[in-house]
Amino acid sequence: MEWREELHRYTAPIREHTLSEAWEHHDYDGQYPINVLMNHSDCDGEIEHKDCKPLAEALQKIADVMPQRAFYDRSKPATERFIAGLLLAHEKGENVDFH
Repeated sequence: MEWREELHRYTAPIREHTLSEAWEHHDYDGQYPINVLMNHSDCDGEIEHKDCKPLAEALQKIADVMPQRAFYDRSKPATERFIAGLLLAHEKGENVDFH
């Protein structure tokens, strides 16, 4: 959840709300690739294969503007790892499972 809250800070124009407020206002409704992740459960379900590459591309745009921070900041490395996993799943024709 913390990671998605950090990603939310980079999604304009939605960032004027907190993530919880964005959900209440249905800001993540619609057919944008980032919505697949922003509306997903933290601990179960799947991201379908068809959504992996578009989501990876949307996350890459966010990662590109994330600052490099001190060694304890996990946001950019977590985003980069997730992008790599999405692209690997796309290449293999697999869904991404959450457990």
